[in-house]
Amino acid sequence: MNKAFLYEMLRTESVSGGEIPLQKKVAAYMREQGAEVETDLAGDVISSINSASPFRVLLCGHIDEIGFRVTHITDDGYLQVGKAGGIRLALAQGKRVTVLGRKRLTGVMGLLLRNGEVRTDIELTDLYIDCGFTSRAEALELVAPGDFVTYSYAVDELENDCIAGRGLDNRLGAYTVLHALLRAREKGAKVGVFAATTTGEETTMRGAFHAAGRVRPTLAVAVDVIHTSDFSGMPPPALRPYQAGRRPRPGQGLGVQRASQPGAGGGRRAVGNPPAVCRHPRRYGHRCG
Repeated sequence: MNKAFLYEMLRTESVSGGEIPLQKKVAAYMREQGAEVETDLAGDVISSINSASPFRVLLCGHIDEIGFRVTHITDDGYLQVGKAGGIRLALAQGKRVTVLGRKRLTGVMGLLLRNGEVRTDIELTDLYIDCGFTSRAEALELVAPGDFVTYSYAVDELENDCIAGRGLDNRLGAYTVLHALLRAREKGAKVGVFAATTTGEETTMRGAFHAAGRVRPTLAVAVDVIHTSDFSGMPPPALRPYQAGRRPRPGQGLGVQRASQPGAGGGRRAVGNPPAVCRHPRRYGHRCG
């Protein structure tokens, strides 16, 4: 496992619609590993081995994350924002954020109070970002509508080999498909294997759709994340408990856990060709980390 590259992926902001800085790092990394690398107009990076093979396996992991985009700057210099993906607004208030303007800026996500009290019935228009500006003119020197905003922290190591990170959904899937391709080459795979780090899953699903159209796979596998059921307040799963940190053990198989989850996350539906879906179990998704 290349932990350094995984952490570099987690430290690089990649809000849905703004994935290119991270995609450039992915393309450079995979070229260093000797894979064939191409890109498409959706911003996907598609790495491959044996690309001329008639049997083509497409592995997809989306590389975008939830976040915000600046929509308006008030006369007092506060930034108003729109959502890029499934942000949980109740958890946004008070968070430190990074604004990717003409330079990186730190701000605090503020909340319009009601009678001086913090609210729980929050609308997006109730939130604003305070970067310390004193006027709209001052803010416009560094920020413009359309700029991306993320939560400021990236990755922390916890006990028992656990990590917490802003972009685990779905850097884990993107990292997995890249290294599955390299492992397939190591094992002498003869079929075509294509690892696509795809864009826009949190908003439009555009990346997986275009990657599938370009590769035209015989078989497709989408790799994403899923909520575990091993923390307080989670309802019982449809099949059995699935847990974070469960891993393969010698003589005990792959440590696969079966789960039932409706919907089309990870770009599964956008791929078109009926795919398999693999998910990394993780806690607290779309909760700022």
